[in-house]
Amino acid sequence: MSRRRNPHRASHRPSRYTTAVGPAQRTPVRNLEQALAHVELVLTEPLSRETAALFVDADYLPLLCIVVEGAARPDDVLGIADLAAVVGEEQEATHVFLVTSRPGQGFEVQDVQRWFLLDHLIGSVGVELLEWFVCNEQLQVAVSPLAGEPSRWPDVSPP
Repeated sequence: MSRRRNPHRASHRPSRYTTAVGPAQRTPVRNLEQALAHVELVLTEPLSRETAALFVDADYLPLLCIVVEGAARPDDVLGIADLAAVVGEEQEATHVFLVTSRPGQGFEVQDVQRWFLLDHLIGSVGVELLEWFVCNEQLQVAVSPLAGEPSRWPDVSPP
């Protein structure tokens, strides 16, 4: 069975892979606040153009973090859907949240439409998109609330 190529595939290949190892890193990520704590760990300092995909299993335990560096255009984030397909199969990932760093730019209105496209592309391979954060030097914006989507986190309030 062959897989169809994603027409939105980014030309950038993952440049950093981080596997979740050790008990401290195997703490479930069950709400927005816990996800933001992981965002802080993933972002490169100083900020650079990159997108990280943090995959979790059915119990919301971290499995893998893949960072794609150097995305020049905002639409390059759509290539993450290809990674979601592979990781979903190989790592038994059921959920993912994304972090895109855009120094000097950050969130833009078109990101709401990108959210819906990402949600569709990633969902079509059986992985649920929990959230997509777009960051710059001052802000970390969760895109799904701006798209009118309800929270997908199992714990809506902090622990």
